[in-house]
Amino acid sequence: PAAEAFADGLGLLDVEIAHQDHELLPAPAAKPVEGAAKLRMADARNLGQDEVAKGMAVHVVELFEMVEIEQGDCRCVPAALHARERTGKGQVVDSALYEAVLQVMESTVSDYSASGTKRRRTGSTLPGIAPSNVYPCKDGEYLIGANQDGVFARLAAAMGRPELASDQRYATHRARGVRQEELDALIGEWTATLTIEELEAKMVEAGVPAGRVFDAEDMLADPHFAARKALVTIADEEFGEVTMQGVFPKLSVTPGSVRRPAPLGVGQDSADVLERWLGRTGDTA
Repeated sequence: PAAEAFADGLGLLDVEIAHQDHELLPAPAAKPVEGAAKLRMADARNLGQDEVAKGMAVHVVELFEMVEIEQGDCRCVPAALHARERTGKGQVVDSALYEAVLQVMESTVSDYSASGTKRRRTGSTLPGIAPSNVYPCKDGEYLIGANQDGVFARLAAAMGRPELASDQRYATHRARGVRQEELDALIGEWTATLTIEELEAKMVEAGVPAGRVFDAEDMLADPHFAARKALVTIADEEFGEVTMQGVFPKLSVTPGSVRRPAPLGVGQDSADVLERWLGRTGDTA
């Protein structure tokens, strides 16, 4: 009721993230950073795959919750404001951690509901969807997604193997899915003879959906990231100059910006918030 009354009076969006703390991974000794929005990096070198996967899942869920809030700003806020315009009442936007992840799990629940099929971890592939994988090159790896019939025909032509598109073993989506490993191996033999730059040029020319697998160094060096100002550099009290993701989506008239890093101390911004929104000065309680 208090939150609803607050929303009615000021028309603000109040987002609250409630979750339990879980200790799933041992971490190296480190100075605790009180109140900071920084992830603890666990030493996973001596852990098994399952332990690493569980630990990463915690961070992924938290990151997807942030994405859900970002997307909620685009989807829910206009709807809530429209309802307020019609009714004069504000409302609380409620989002759970698991729902943020559920929306990106494709047909996982529907697959089980319809056929009893439970999806398992399959690395860089989706069973029955081929070719759609990360393939080796002379100097790294490259992602190709050519599972649609017409796109596969263009890939086959780019490979110098146009006959593959009419070969009954690979001619249809279902047939390629059945022979997924065989087809991936065939494509991998071809891509391994090329550099990433050479392969990318062929995919662009052929109109095949594909892309490089970037790490942080690649992102910092990429001209497209720079042109869109997707990354920004700000001063951090603890680490000095730090590059991080900028604001997205971008607004043409009122673009956002990153003014400073996350606060390091509990209550660091309390006085400013209380004064700005409630007109209270000299009070941090």
